[in-house]
Formats: sequence, structure tokens, C-alpha cells
Amino acid sequence: MKLIKQMHGNDFADALKNVLERMETGVNRKKGKDKEFNAAMNWINQSVANVMAINLRSAVLQQLSIINFMNWSFNNPFMMAKAMANVPQFSNDFIELWNSTFLTERRGGLKIEINTADLADSEPGNWVLRTHKKLLELGFKPTQWGDSFAISFGGASWYRNKINQLVNQGMNEAEAKEQAMLEFQEIAETSQQSSRPDKISRQQASEIGRFILAFANTPLQYARETKKATLDLINGRGDWKTNASKIVYYGALQNIIFSGLQSAIFSLLLSDNDDDEKAEKQLGYFANGLLDGFLRGMGYSGAVIAALKNLGMEYYDQYQKRKAGKRVYDPALGLIQAGLTISPPVSKKIGDIVEAQKFENWRQYKDDPCYQGFAIANYTAAIANVPLDRAFKKAENLKAIDMDKNAAWQNILLSLGWSPYQLGIETKKPASAKKKKKKGTTPIFKKEALPEGVLGKAHKDGTIQVAPGLSPAKKKEVIAHEKKHISDMKSGKLGYDASNVYWNGNKYPRTPDKKIIYDGVAYDEGHKHLPWEKSANNIKV
Repeated sequence: MKLIKQMHGNDFADALKNVLERMETGVNRKKGKDKEFNAAMNWINQSVANVMAINLRSAVLQQLSIINFMNWSFNNPFMMAKAMANVPQFSNDFIELWNSTFLTERRGGLKIEINTADLADSEPGNWVLRTHKKLLELGFKPTQWGDSFAISFGGASWYRNKINQLVNQGMNEAEAKEQAMLEFQEIAETSQQSSRPDKISRQQASEIGRFILAFANTPLQYARETKKATLDLINGRGDWKTNASKIVYYGALQNIIFSGLQSAIFSLLLSDNDDDEKAEKQLGYFANGLLDGFLRGMGYSGAVIAALKNLGMEYYDQYQKRKAGKRVYDPALGLIQAGLTISPPVSKKIGDIVEAQKFENWRQYKDDPCYQGFAIANYTAAIANVPLDRAFKKAENLKAIDMDKNAAWQNILLSLGWSPYQLGIETKKPASAKKKKKKGTTPIFKKEALPEGVLGKAHKDGTIQVAPGLSPAKKKEVIAHEKKHISDMKSGKLGYDASNVYWNGNKYPRTPDKKIIYDGVAYDEGHKHLPWEKSANNIKV
């Protein structure tokens, strides 16, 4: 240890002592003698278990790790495909891995993730605490099953190809299987979430690490993999192709794919909605989540930078709203929430309470019994750590499923946990909001005869013309279409004069015969190919 201190310094030696002690005891978090402090830590950790309760989206995202078992040698893409093509053998290997002691234990209890592993190691307590722990364990099952499926499916081809390699090198079948199983476990623990002491850093194992580095387990492991591969590449250790691919995959690609799926950025490609403002916001959320994931993979320093960034973004957003004359609701609370993103468990609890307050007090929600139930569920989740809010969110997603108005992929992803907003689905407002809506805010009248074939027209003064003789259903559709134009004009997105139409900062000239030039083609006013008409056509009635 003296030599290690001389070569690498006190900090390195201290971290080494820390991990060796945790490996000997098998426990990451030292529980102090202060019973109340331990209880408070467990209460905070339970927020993590709440987020993961019945989290089908998390189970789906676990499948990304299937490709973590691919390499550039014995389990390259060609060898992987070849192993999968042997369906009987692949199925047997999948079942063997699924039923292995390693994965059976990994699916049991809460030990898959470092914060929840503390709950698994906590004292049994009274029947209330035991029941609560069992409830959290049950809620964690979809994620655990998704995790085991990804490891078994991705690992089955690796396992078979590794056995073949070892047998070709002279090992007998039994020894090769034993060695392959050992190496398989090491890859799974390194590339998936792990609470194993030798896979956890000193920062993660510390008390403050539970507050700051929750949900950062995988990014931290990937950051360590990237650092190790970089050092190996620089120092000429191992296969350079493997090291280079690890740097690219774990250093950037995994985070990009995960963040893209998490925020449903792919919905912009699948949807035909041309709402550029909403697309810009969604891309902004994706980029921010991507940067947060990268920074939190750096540990404490990165988490602090991420929180300061979020605080600065919230302040700038509020400043822009005030500058535009818009009202900022609870500016101090918004800044506090942004600052508290440094601690995801605490941020989750505060977010639950803020959301409960919104459902309780906002005009469009406070008279709706469903949202009052939602408020109680959020309070319960924040204070008692019972994930009732997850049940309400799941019900809200299922309510948004519509076979007629939504695409099939949107309905499938709604059932798996992606929100309607992420998928570009407009949900119906609460009934109370409709009741309190002022009548006559958009006057609809017959100002002058509309040209033949024109069903409606929106004017800059906020009025709408509708052609006479339309059926009630068609009239409703036309009004919704024109109201979208009014909304776009009020926001400054759409405008027009005698010479041009203006859309998203671009100018489209009118011709003398009242056509509009777009992409070099002259279209009639109201043609469905015009971008402002596409935007209005996507409005659901």
C-alpha cells in the first residue's frame, strides 16, 4: 500500500481500500449507528424504486444491451447470426442462461440497482415495512424480466461461440462451459446495471452518492469502460478494433440511442405532423437528456455541472417569457426544481408534490374527480413511497389509445409507457376546462361570400368565416382547422399580406392569379401541400 501511495497518491490508495473493504463484506453502503439517519436514507432510496414500479418502458429499453455481447472476434456479427440460426441450440442456451444461478438471483429481490440494493439489505422491520418492500419488489419485476431477457438473448450466441472457441483450444466440454459461464457473468455485470461492490465506485458507495448519482449507475459503468478502452488503446493492450469499438459504442452511441428511445425522438420521423415548434422542443429535450447522461457519467463533478446547466436554462426560459410579456407561473419554484435535478430521488419527490398541487389548484383540473385522485396519488408517492401515481399515469396513457385517430405504433408505445406528448398525440382537455372556456373568443361569422370550393377562412383580426350549408360535423372540422391558423398567426408563426404568405420566418410570394409559390410550384390557396395547411390538417377534432 505504501508503494501504491507513492506511485498513485493518497486518493487512489483510499479508493482502493474502500473497494477492497466492500468486496470483503459484500455491502456497498456502511450503515451507521444512527437508526433515524438509516431510515431517512431508505426513504430517499425508495423514490428510485417508485420510478421503476411497473415500468414497461424501462423493460423495453433494457433490450439495447443485447448487442453488448457482440465483439470483433469469436462473436462478431457473422458468428452471432450463425449461432442464432441454429434455433434448437440457441433456444437451449437461452433457457440455460435464463435459469442460471446468476440470472435467477439477479431477478430476485431488489439487488439489480445500487439504491434499491440498500433496501434489500435493510432490516426486515414491522409488517408495514415488509409489505412495502414486497410491493416495490413486485413493481420492479418488468424491469428485471426485461434485463434477464436481454442478457439471455444477447448472451446465448456469445456463450455458444465461447464454448466452441475453448473446446477448439483443447478444453473439454464441461470445463469450457464452466469457463464460458464465468466470463459471461463478467460481461453482463460490466455492461448492465450492477450493485456488485467491485463494479461500484467510491463515489457511488458513499452516502451522498445515493442522493446525487441515482439513475447514473449504467452511465458511470460505461464511462469506466470507455476510459479503460482508451487507456488500453493508447498503451497497446488487447485488440485495437475491440478497444476502438468500445470507445465509440460506450462513449457515445449507447447514450445517443438510449436517450433517443427514452425521449421518443424517433416519433418525429414516423409522424406526419409538421409542427416545427413542437419538433424543436422535442429535439431540445433529447439533446438536454443526452448531455445530462454524459455529464452524470463523470460522477459528482458532472452531476453538479448538469444541475447548474439546468438551472441556467430555467432562468433563461423565464427571462424570455417575461421579455415576451408572458406570465411565469411560480418562478422561484421552477428554479428550485431545476437546481434539485442534482439529486434525482429528491427531485422526484418535489416533482410529485408540485404535480399534485397543479392538479389540485389549476383551473382545468381542480373540478375533475379523476385529476383530484391523481393529486392524492402523487402526494402518496412523494410521502409514503407507494407508487400510486404510476397507476394513474398508466391509466392516462391507456385513455389516449385511439384506434381511429392514432397510428398503430403510437398505440403500442402508449401501452408501453411513452407519454402522449412524446408521441405527438393531442389529448382531450379535462371536462372542467371545457366548461370554463369563454364563449366567443374566436368570432365565427359570414363576412363576405367565400370563393367557390373554399369552406373556411381565418382573418388577422381573429375572426373566422365558414361557408354556409355545411353539416355539423364538417363545420366543426373547418372551425378547428381555421382556429389553428388563428393560433399560428397570434404566435407569429403564420402571417400574410397582399404580396406574400409568411411561415416560420420564410416568405412565399403570391401570384397575380392568387396562387402561392412553394418549392417552385404555384398552389391554390388552401392546398394541402402548403406547410401551414399541413399543420392545420393534423388537428384532431
